[in-house]
Amino acid sequence: MDEFYPFEKARKELETLNRGAQDSKEMYLNTIELIKAMKRDALQIVQRDEPISWRLSMFNSAEGLMDDAYIRIQGIVCSKILPPVGKLNNPGAVSRIRPHLRQAITITGLGSDLFDNYVQNMEHIYLTFSNHFPDGKLDKWEPAMYQGVMAFDAHARYFTQKHFVPSSESIPFHSTVDPDGNLESMRGEDMVHAADNEVDYFVQMHNTDNKTIYKRTSPGNFRIGDIVEVTIVILAYPTKDKRYKLIPLLRGILLLNQSYRDEAAILRMRSKYTPAVLQINKLSSKRKSAYLETDEVEDTEKKMSRMSL
Repeated sequence: MDEFYPFEKARKELETLNRGAQDSKEMYLNTIELIKAMKRDALQIVQRDEPISWRLSMFNSAEGLMDDAYIRIQGIVCSKILPPVGKLNNPGAVSRIRPHLRQAITITGLGSDLFDNYVQNMEHIYLTFSNHFPDGKLDKWEPAMYQGVMAFDAHARYFTQKHFVPSSESIPFHSTVDPDGNLESMRGEDMVHAADNEVDYFVQMHNTDNKTIYKRTSPGNFRIGDIVEVTIVILAYPTKDKRYKLIPLLRGILLLNQSYRDEAAILRMRSKYTPAVLQINKLSSKRKSAYLETDEVEDTEKKMSRMSL
């Protein structure tokens, strides 16, 4: 985002959205009453074996088991690494980068207090997770920063090593994520595109009855400056030296409003041709011929003008 982006308008719009989220049935990170939820077992930290991880979970009454808690955050995109992925022709490079390839997004509230509540609640969640591990073994979680204000990172890798999820079959990449099959060609037999690697990309729209609907969209439609809703799962996993790391795992991105990004793009374009428009006002208003006569015609007319009848 640059000087053409309407920062104040976008921040106010985001605050309006976040206030509305407080009345939603969905679980938003800035409205979670974590301590109460944990005490009444509405939210629990549950260990999973494939892959080994500890996840913030809630009871799914329909299936009678604990399920990942889907937590939502609304913000403005300030950084992203999203599909599709280009083709890599170097087999050595493919082998090295496959475990690290990821889809990632960073959102900010541009200084909004309501957005900063996301970060504060995430800090409380970190402290709750830390009680599940030996003292000092959970790596510190820190928020991202954007232009001096709070921001929030979330990511998901494209692949999981097969030995971490031995009972999982690879999920096909959605056509919007891997339109040319580049990711699938990189996967190999030792990797799977598992449930934790799957990210949904949607756009919010309104039908003829002004009812809100959601449609799947290409990840390429998400740009810097868009207002989005990000869905995450909060989990911790083991790392080297018997340590653990807490991450917000990216589950989905919903495009809410791209008008401020578009507004900035128009102003940016206008800034390039505005000086030329000002110059036009100083030009002569004398009528010009649309075409220039050739020399042959001019010479003929001159000769005819010297002839006497």
